[in-house]
This record gives sequence, structure tokens and C-alpha cells, in this order.
Amino acid sequence: MLIGLCFSLLLGLSRGNMAIANGTARTVHGSFLPELAFDGDLHTFYHSGHSNDPEWLQLNLVKPTRVACVIVVNRISFESDAWAWENQDVSRDRLLGTTVLLVGSTSTTTCGSVETTKQDATSVQDQSYTIPCSQDAEKALSVRLENDVQLTGRQIVMQIAEVTVIANI
Repeated sequence: MLIGLCFSLLLGLSRGNMAIANGTARTVHGSFLPELAFDGDLHTFYHSGHSNDPEWLQLNLVKPTRVACVIVVNRISFESDAWAWENQDVSRDRLLGTTVLLVGSTSTTTCGSVETTKQDATSVQDQSYTIPCSQDAEKALSVRLENDVQLTGRQIVMQIAEVTVIANI
């Protein structure tokens, strides 16, 4: 039921994500700022720099929140994005190994990771990953996404179209 609730809320992304106050990141590529990961627009995205070191994106919540799940949407390859269409194998693996953490005032809890990617992804739903969080975790002050997976011959890069934080009501 919880996963279904998280998935149904994903369809309303155009309203934006009001639970997130601001974002910070280890690195930023050009003008692809952390705020683009929670602006409600799937055509924009956060893009980290290219690095051999682990990348992270931290989203600070408006208030301490018990998080039920986090929905992470991979950068979507639209027809106007010629590079992404020609490099679908690279695009689909962007979130592989991304771990979702809840940062509280006294502890950090791991919700889970993107363990496999969807190789036949052709839609927003196909590029969405729902990571459930433990109901025993303390209220989160922020949600942190970390990636230290270096695909063969490539640097670590995060490109995230949207992050939605679903509170436990």
C-alpha cells in the first residue's frame, strides 16, 4: 500500500515538492543546480560534476519529518536531448548504486539503494525508483542521496530529474 501511495503521488510532480526547503551538493556541473532536483519539472535536472570521488545531493526539509519513502526520478531523455538518446545505456545507469539516507539530529539511517536499473525504460514511471524508509527512523532534517559507483571507464556522475519525499502520516 505504501509503495502504491508513493507511486500515485509521483504522477502529481507538476505541483512541485513543497517538503524540501533547499539543496546542497558536493559538486555542480554548470547551471544544473541542486534545486532543479525538486522543482517539479521533469525537463530540468540536477547534474553533479564529473569526479572519481563519491557524489552526494542533500535536500534539507522544511521541518523534521518522518519519511515513508523517497521517489527518485532519473534524468529523462527527451527527444530534443540528442546526446541522451544516442547514449541510452549511459543514461539508464545514472542512478545505479545511489543510496538514500535520512539525516536526523542524532543519527543517519539508510533507507535503501537503487540496485538495478530498468534497461527497457521509456517513460517517467520506468525511470522512477521508490525507496521505502524504516518507520523506526528518527524524524529527518534532510534526505541525502549518495553515489560512489564508478561504471567501467567512467567517472561518477549524478543526474537527477526529481526527488519527492513522502511523509509518514
